[in-house]
Amino acid sequence: MLDLDGTLIDSVPQVHWAMNEVLSMEGMDLLSLGDVKASVGDGVRVMFEKAISNQGFIREDELDRLIQKYLATYLDDPIAKTVVYEGVEETLEELCRAGAKMGICTNKPSQTTRSVLSGTRLIKFFDAVVTADDTKCPKPSGQHVLDTLDAMESPKRAAVMVGDSENDIEAGRAAGVRTVAVTYGYCQIPVADLRADALIDRFNALPKTLWAMKGGNGPK
Repeated sequence: MLDLDGTLIDSVPQVHWAMNEVLSMEGMDLLSLGDVKASVGDGVRVMFEKAISNQGFIREDELDRLIQKYLATYLDDPIAKTVVYEGVEETLEELCRAGAKMGICTNKPSQTTRSVLSGTRLIKFFDAVVTADDTKCPKPSGQHVLDTLDAMESPKRAAVMVGDSENDIEAGRAAGVRTVAVTYGYCQIPVADLRADALIDRFNALPKTLWAMKGGNGPK
């Protein structure tokens, strides 16, 4: 199971652009790339709340309106500034050839998740996509991971959760599966402090790491 933002794609430039488009239309202060990077990972509502927390009180109905404008802006061109990390497509192809089942487990909204996966052509690699809208308990709840496994029709004993943040590793641990953390994403604490079962600096190191977890040197 794989997280999306910060693991397979760098979505911060896309989110930064879409949020600032909305804030500009609303006459609000624009955000830096760093502001946006520090706010992602917990879903779109929490992201907006964090990002505009210094711009005064926002009523819930106003926040809902801003989020809908943001989603519409994002979806207008969902991969305009989205970057697929180096080695991701080749590595997913390698895992597919080895017979691995793969699913997306993300706190990103369903609309933007599926649009980005389709636009980047990564959707073909996945047996299931379970977003924040598809589960009653998004990450860091382990239920999100278990729901993804159910959608993949895969057993827990063979599962590994791969992600870049506290939410990913905490959810994997809570679900009782092994975990791999990438070191290049959006983690807000030192990645080593996540206590994942394995760390990788580049996505193309994932297959070898998974084979080692299985106790072998390659796909069986």
